[in-house]
Parts: sequence; structure tokens; C-alpha cells
Amino acid sequence: MVEPLKELNKLCQKLEYKTKGNWYARTFLRDAALPATWLLLHTGVTADQITLISFAVSFIGMIFLMVPGTGAFLAGAFLLQLWYYLDHVDGQIARYRKTDCLTGRFLDFLTH
Repeated sequence: MVEPLKELNKLCQKLEYKTKGNWYARTFLRDAALPATWLLLHTGVTADQITLISFAVSFIGMIFLMVPGTGAFLAGAFLLQLWYYLDHVDGQIARYRKTDCLTGRFLDFLTH
């Protein structure tokens, strides 16, 4: 059974998560990623799988940014925001399940 969101916040976030990192991540994204983390913790999905999905999302987003037009630009921008969101979800899943490993860090580094 996965803990409620309030308790999950304590288990999934980095220490000093409200003071380290960029403004967007500190004030919005890390907390916003918790509901998706909570949902995915009820499945068998791993942090590395989320990292690979986020890589695919970012790659598709970059392709959309190369296509002329407002719609393609907005789709690309949305997909890159989704990549950044998933980048936080994978870390939270790894911290919760204590599956942080060198392979996962390497995959995460590659997606950056």
C-alpha cells in the first residue's frame, strides 16, 4: 500500500528540495510530480522505464520543434515540459523504492 501524498512527499523528495535547484522545480514541479508518482507506484513500472519514456517524449518534442508552424511548436513545447515533469517522477520513484543505482543515474544524465 502506497502512503498518502502528504507522507509520500517526505519519502520521495530530496533533502532541502525547496531550496536547491531552479525556481521552476523548487516552487512547482517537484510537488506537482507527486500525484503521478503516487499513481505509478501502484504499478510495476520502474524509475528506469520512466526515464526511457521521458527520453522518447523529449525526442518527439524536439522533432515537433523542427516542424514549421504554431501547432507543431506548441506540441513540441508541451512535450518538453512533459519530459521535465517525468524527469522528476522517475527520481521520486527511485527514492521511494530505494532503487537508485548507477545505471539509473547514467540514463537520467543522458536524457539531460
